[in-house]
Amino acid sequence: MRGRKATTDPLNSPLRGLFSKISRRFPYTAFRENFQYIILFILYKMDNMINNDALVINSKAAFIENVQRWVVLDKKLKLVNEKTRELRNMKHTSGDAICEYMKKNSSATNKINITNGHLQIYEKNEYSPLTFGYIEQTLSKIISNPEHVDYIMKHLRDGRELKTTTSVRGTYSSGEP
Repeated sequence: MRGRKATTDPLNSPLRGLFSKISRRFPYTAFRENFQYIILFILYKMDNMINNDALVINSKAAFIENVQRWVVLDKKLKLVNEKTRELRNMKHTSGDAICEYMKKNSSATNKINITNGHLQIYEKNEYSPLTFGYIEQTLSKIISNPEHVDYIMKHLRDGRELKTTTSVRGTYSSGEP
């Protein structure tokens, strides 16, 4: 039968072999038995999540599960993004300190050897973003007629491609997700 699992008992699952490799590492029998059921259940559930076509479930239950999964993933992404932001700021601060040290000590070389390569100190030019305000200001310097500038700006704003998508956004009552 298509769409049906051979068994619903996690202990008879093909994942049992994987468990036996894991469970041999734990000497306490009671712990191993409880651990066995927990791991097999988790692996069985993961297997079912991967092979969703193999399960016949209520669409409302699937909807609720997807909402719960979305909230969990949203929370995890927020934590990862916060940590990434912290690490990026720390890296930026360290980079600024390295560059400042190199400038003060007038090092002859702009390379710093590290374990698996090198760091290179260099100067780069960063342009400010190309905004509508900047474009309008620049056009006003070139074109003396303000109506022409307004016409060009309207054409640029209205001529942009607009793409509409449907998405989910989380709004939380407390400060954390």
